[in-house]
Amino acid sequence: MCDAIKCRTGLCGGLSAVTVFFALFVTRSKPPTPVAASRDSEIEVPPFWEGVKTCFRSKTYWVLAICLGGGVGLFNALYNNLQPSLCVMGYSPSFDGGMGTLLIMSGLVGAAISGLYVDKTGEFEKVVLFANAYRRLDDRRRIVTMKISFLLAGIAACSLAISINYEGMEGWVVASIFLFGAFGFAIYPIGLEMGVEATFPVAEATSTGLIIMIGQIQGVVYVILTNVFVGKPDPHQLAIQTCVDKNSNLKTVVTWSVPFLIWAGCVCLLIILFVILFWPKYKRREYEANRTKTENGIVLPEAIEQEKTRL
Repeated sequence: MCDAIKCRTGLCGGLSAVTVFFALFVTRSKPPTPVAASRDSEIEVPPFWEGVKTCFRSKTYWVLAICLGGGVGLFNALYNNLQPSLCVMGYSPSFDGGMGTLLIMSGLVGAAISGLYVDKTGEFEKVVLFANAYRRLDDRRRIVTMKISFLLAGIAACSLAISINYEGMEGWVVASIFLFGAFGFAIYPIGLEMGVEATFPVAEATSTGLIIMIGQIQGVVYVILTNVFVGKPDPHQLAIQTCVDKNSNLKTVVTWSVPFLIWAGCVCLLIILFVILFWPKYKRREYEANRTKTENGIVLPEAIEQEKTRL
């Protein structure tokens, strides 16, 4: 049995060695045969800066970047504020830390399940207006999971904003955090895929990277915003708090009722904007469908050239 330090060092060294191996000896970035028509080498991918401009010219992409990026930012803000908001209500340090772990783990589970579900069913959309439910239904069904997950994450966020103000509500807090993490992170892989669809043929790294960057910027804004509105605890909260020792400086203990209401309000605002405004056009799928029809002799080859020109 090795000691803890040696085991951790060996583990980190092994993982680093695997990374070095792939970086030095794997020289092919693409498979010999394109996995889909949209991966064909004939497609001209715009340069980086041109791809950035293309992304920012798309209203659909702006909606996705603000709403999905905002969701990531709100997730980060919750993780940052979770421990101090729980300890002021008397929850134990072990419970506070466990909730942070639960938030991340439930998010990983939700993202994995939603990704597998979408890959198997192709359903990216759940909200379909009755007036045009039968118009291009196959495309509209593709963001089903994303919008429903966003809505359920909003319900969980409101539940957490209420439960966080009461002591002794471990079950309520656990359920709210688990559901927010699971449904909130479920939209992440689907949203990145939607960004690729809306900006095709822009490189995937460009569209996804911009969403991640915008999300991190919003995360900083939300953390600052929520910390501005913290309040002073009452004598009962000072008596039950577990944030600091009783003999320590109690001035550092603050309440989070108003910040969590602001946080939940931001979640709901992003959901409303996303559900109403996000109706993407699936450029990559359209190209692949036209390419497949051409290969089967259903569409003339000129159609593909026209599609490339349009993109």
